[in-house]
Amino acid sequence: MAKGFGFQANKTLGYALVILPQVNGYVSKTVIDDGVEDEYIDITNVLEIARLWKTKKQAEKAVGQYLGYLLKEYDKGNLPEMKVIIRAISKDKNGTLQEKEVDVLKITVTDVDPRTRMNQK
Repeated sequence: MAKGFGFQANKTLGYALVILPQVNGYVSKTVIDDGVEDEYIDITNVLEIARLWKTKKQAEKAVGQYLGYLLKEYDKGNLPEMKVIIRAISKDKNGTLQEKEVDVLKITVTDVDPRTRMNQK
């Protein structure tokens, strides 16, 4: 193989967010801009098309973009709890994607809903 091509095995490629842990649902890198202002979040269970953030800190910050979605799904009864898992993604020597859980963020309604924060003051 020519120098500079290939990949370094076991090096972290980035960090993925699992926002639907019960179905291993990753935030996808698919973006649809149909001009509608409604929130659209694409979720996949295929690791190869999951969106990756370069650092764990960027992934943690990105969780804020999905809090509204998580609250809606929780309110509908579709989620038993609001939890986001951050996983480090790497490739092994054969090029197979590997994932390792690095953090679990449990979110409470008071973290998300401004109405509950006002009642606590």
